[in-house]
Amino acid sequence: MRRRKAPATCSPAVGLAIIDLPESLVSIVIELAVAGDLATQGPKIALVCKQWHRLLYESPAAWRAVRVTGAALAGLPQCSARLPDRRAWFDVRMRVLQRTAPLAREFEIDDRKGVLSAAAAAAGAGGWAVPDVLPLLSPQRLASLTVLLQLPSLEAQGVPLPPAVIDATPGFTGLTQLYLQGAELAGGTAAALAALPRLRDLMLGSRELPPEVVGAVTGLTRLTCLHLRTTEARPPQGLLQPLSRLARLRALFLFVGNTGEESDSDDEDDEEELLQMPPPSAFPQLRLANFKVATRMRLGGACLCTLGFGPQPGQGHAAIPELTGVTEMPSMAALPEAALPRTAPTAARPGLAPRLEGCGLGVQSVQGAARLASITGLQLEHCADGAVFQGDEGPLGALGTLLAQAPRLRQLALAQLRQLEVLELVDNWALPALPEGPYLAGLTALHLAGCCLKALPSSLAAATALECLGVHGNDELAFKKRDLAAVLDHLPRLRELAMGRATMCATQRVTLRALHSRGIQLLLVEEGILVGEIRIKPKQLPG
Repeated sequence: MRRRKAPATCSPAVGLAIIDLPESLVSIVIELAVAGDLATQGPKIALVCKQWHRLLYESPAAWRAVRVTGAALAGLPQCSARLPDRRAWFDVRMRVLQRTAPLAREFEIDDRKGVLSAAAAAAGAGGWAVPDVLPLLSPQRLASLTVLLQLPSLEAQGVPLPPAVIDATPGFTGLTQLYLQGAELAGGTAAALAALPRLRDLMLGSRELPPEVVGAVTGLTRLTCLHLRTTEARPPQGLLQPLSRLARLRALFLFVGNTGEESDSDDEDDEEELLQMPPPSAFPQLRLANFKVATRMRLGGACLCTLGFGPQPGQGHAAIPELTGVTEMPSMAALPEAALPRTAPTAARPGLAPRLEGCGLGVQSVQGAARLASITGLQLEHCADGAVFQGDEGPLGALGTLLAQAPRLRQLALAQLRQLEVLELVDNWALPALPEGPYLAGLTALHLAGCCLKALPSSLAAATALECLGVHGNDELAFKKRDLAAVLDHLPRLRELAMGRATMCATQRVTLRALHSRGIQLLLVEEGILVGEIRIKPKQLPG
C-alpha cells in the first residue's frame, strides 16, 4: 500500500523584528505609544528591554511636559509611614526627574494640598523640595513653569513660596507662561517679573498681593491672560485698578478672599471698603473674565459678589455676562457699560443675554438703559427684594419699565414681549401676580413653580396660545370652579398641566375630572421631578 506524501510546509518568512530597527525609528514608535498617556504606557515600554528603557528617557517628545501633580503624589507615603519608605520614594522620583526635567518645555509641581511639603520635611535629609528640582530644568528649553503650593485657609496656614523659586525664574529667559502660588510671595517677585518681558500667560496667588508686584504685572505688556488670587479679605483700595493698562488682555480672572468659604462676619460691608475693580470695558480685547470677591465689590456703581462673561454655545464671540449677589444697582445702564468689554454686542449686533442674580431693582435704576434695546434674553433669579415686584407704579413696578426698553427680548426668566414663547417664573416667591401685557399672547409654555400662588392669575386668560402650564411647588394653590370659567376656558390649546401633590389633594375631584375631560394631561411633579400622570376615573352612572 502506497503512502501519500505529506504536504510541503511553508518555510517561515525571514524579516526584521522591531528590535532590529534603527534607534531613530524605535524612538518614533515610543513617542507615538506614549503620546497623551505617558503615565500608563511609559512603565510598560520601559520594561520591554534596556534599549527601549534608554530611548524612552532620551525622547524629548515623550517628556515635553513633566508634571508632579496630585496623581503622582498619591503614592507618597504619609508622614506616619516608615522613614525609609519616604526616603525611597523621594530617591526614585529624583532619579527620574534628573533624566526627564532637562527635556521638558513645560514643568509643573502641583502641591496645593501640602502633601509633598509635609513629607519632604518629615523625610529630613532624604527628601527634596521645589528649589531642588528647578536647577534640573533647561533655561533655553523651558517655556512654561507652574509651581502651585498650598494657600492659607481656615484649615491650614499654607506653604510659602520659597525665595529660591523666585530667584530662579529670571534665568528661564524663554518663559511665556508662569503660574506661581503660595502662602507668601518672596520679596524679589516684582524684580523677577520685570525680567520676563516675553510672558503672555501669568497666574499669581498668595495671601497678599503687594502693590509693587501688581505694578510689575502692569509692565508686562505682552500679557494676554492674567489670573490673580489673594486670600486677603480686604486688600488695599485701588490695588487692582492699574491692571487696565494691559491693553492686550483677552482673559482676566480676579479672585479676592477665600471665595470658597463662608464669611464669619455678619456685618454689612462698609461703603468705603468695597473693593473697586477695574471695569472690563477698559480692556479693548477682553473676551473672557471672572471676578469673584468673598465680600462685595464695586463696579459700575453697583455692589455685587461675582462677575463673569465669556463666549456661550450658539452665541459666537458674544460676551454673555453673569452677575450674582447684586445687592445694589443705582443704574442698570451704567453696570453693563462697565461690566462688558468694548467688543460686546451693541444695538447693531444683538445677542446680549445677561443674567442677574439676587438683584434688587428699582424703577429709577432701569431707566435709560440703552443696552437693553439689543438684548434677546434676560434672566432675573432670586430677585425677590427691592422694587422688581412692588413699586409705586403698581405690581412688578420696575419690571414694566425694564421690558419697555427691550423690544427684541425673546427669552426672559420673568416676563417677555409679543414674540415670547417660553416664560419661567420659577422660585420667585415674592411675585404677587402675573402682569398683564402683550407678551402673554405668544406664550406656549409657562412655568410658575414655587411662586407661592394661591390662585391662578386672572391675567393668564390672555395666554390663548398656551400649551403647557406648570404650577407645581405652590402648596397653597387649589383649582376652583371659577378658575375654569375665568381662566382655563380661555386656553383652548392647553394640553399639559403640571401640579404638586398639595394642589392635587386640595382640588375637588369633580374639578380634576373636568380638566381631564378637556383633553388636558394632568402631571404630578414633586420637588421638580415628574412622578407620573394623574388619572381620573370616569364618573359612574347609576345602575
